[in-house]
Amino acid sequence: MLICRLIQNTVLLQYGIIVQVITSLFRVLNKNLKALSSTNLSNIFSLTFESSSRIKMDTLAYIQHSYLSLSNLCQNLSDFYSIPMMFCSLSVFISLIATMYDLTKPLFMDEPYRNYIDVVINLFYFMQSNLPLLILVTSISEFTNETKKTVKIICDLLETIENQDIKRKLNNFSTCLLHSNNKFMIFDWISLDGSLFILVNSS
Repeated sequence: MLICRLIQNTVLLQYGIIVQVITSLFRVLNKNLKALSSTNLSNIFSLTFESSSRIKMDTLAYIQHSYLSLSNLCQNLSDFYSIPMMFCSLSVFISLIATMYDLTKPLFMDEPYRNYIDVVINLFYFMQSNLPLLILVTSISEFTNETKKTVKIICDLLETIENQDIKRKLNNFSTCLLHSNNKFMIFDWISLDGSLFILVNSS
């Protein structure tokens, strides 16, 4: 039983750490995307102002390519972890049911707690089962928020940038965003976000 818990928590924490790394990469892309609106971009690259439009075009192309690569990585990661996450979710669900049964059994049976140390241990198991899952869904929520920021940045750039070539590139980028599926799911059935945490705990 202890080995199963260890494997379960390791998988959940590993998944959460990988998602945090990907979120950091998206955060860097968003930071670079925001820099496109800077009027001093040519000074940053120590080039003339006339070349700033070309720099923005090249930077935007690189960001779009990186974004699509990360989107493909997210999809592959979601597919790879679908089976482990299905078993981990079921394991957490069963573990929480067993723990709550041990905690509430004396209340329904009108029996006093024989040993309050058992109550503390059950509460520890409850937190220990929930914490890795909570870390994972929190990481995925941060990832979702970061991808939403990308859409907002693109919309802001479309309003502020006047260069028509860059606007066409931004429109192309926004079209790619519409078709990208940056979600972590279990076999495209259950989304790995706060709804999963609520579903497991409320049941």
